[in-house]
Amino acid sequence: MTLPVHRRNKVLSVLTQDNASRVSHLATQLGVSVMTVRRDLDELQRQGLVKRVHGGAILPPTPSMAHARHTAVGRIALLVPNLDFDWPNVARGAEAATRLRGLRLLLRSDSGDSSSELPALAKLFALHDVIGVGAVIDTTGPRSAEVLEWLATQKKPFVLIESHQRRPTLESVATDHVKGMHEAIRHLWELGHRRIGCVVKASPAADRITAGWRAARAEFGLSDEQTWLQLEPDQITPGTVTRCLEPGMTGLLVHSDREALALTQQLERGGLRIPKDMSIVSYDDELAALGSPALTAIRPAGSALGAAAIDLLASRQADPQRPVHHVTISPELIVRESTAAVPMH
Repeated sequence: MTLPVHRRNKVLSVLTQDNASRVSHLATQLGVSVMTVRRDLDELQRQGLVKRVHGGAILPPTPSMAHARHTAVGRIALLVPNLDFDWPNVARGAEAATRLRGLRLLLRSDSGDSSSELPALAKLFALHDVIGVGAVIDTTGPRSAEVLEWLATQKKPFVLIESHQRRPTLESVATDHVKGMHEAIRHLWELGHRRIGCVVKASPAADRITAGWRAARAEFGLSDEQTWLQLEPDQITPGTVTRCLEPGMTGLLVHSDREALALTQQLERGGLRIPKDMSIVSYDDELAALGSPALTAIRPAGSALGAAAIDLLASRQADPQRPVHHVTISPELIVRESTAAVPMH
């Protein structure tokens, strides 16, 4: 049995933060059934990563972990653009992974300087106790070439986060948003939906989510007449609601949860029943489970992304001569109540 990377790291993250957790709490945190959590914990215990106790699990005090806590020193720095969107989840995954190694996480946000990440990066690399840095770099910015060239000269390990422009000398970890959108459309396609709309809010991942929409649409043979794409810079507009209410529309993809939840309410006020008349898939899964009905969602890498970045940094520190690694993590489809088969007429 192989657990999805996201679920494994989420379980370990919760246990690291709380020292112990009940099965019911983990089920709520992961958005899965209690039975799924029990199976996951059994598998993680078999791998030696957790210890089952009555009603839940704890992290095992293994000799290797105890040794790491006594011998490992230093901090790993994580630089993100802001603390919106999925970045808090990335930070939580990174924090859990550093703690498992007996290290500490230094989290910094670069929202105050939009022209270049170089000043913030220089400060982090200069800290004597920082043994590695993971950062989100705007590779389309006017000074991105300068930043990337500077990073290539640094001696400390570095990981590029959420960049889809791979650099041969820089390790990277990124979410496969194209795959995520493909999974969303495949889910609706298998339920019989052929007229599907897509609403995408402006975000750091919007361009890749849009690219995934176009690629998946072409793969499933959906034409311009069957589909539409609406980019929303801020909030859901009346025009978008009108498009969703067009006769024959039965499927909808929405990024992110806030927009999906707001649109669900507006469509219900317009007379649609979710999912009987319209199936909705949200791309986010921060708030999707709280909807009524609970929203089917694509869950981005989030905490798994942060944990993978720490894995790369730790591996590079242990073996500076190893080949450069590029890790891509697929989002996960979480099926809930907001999607159903197209009714037969």
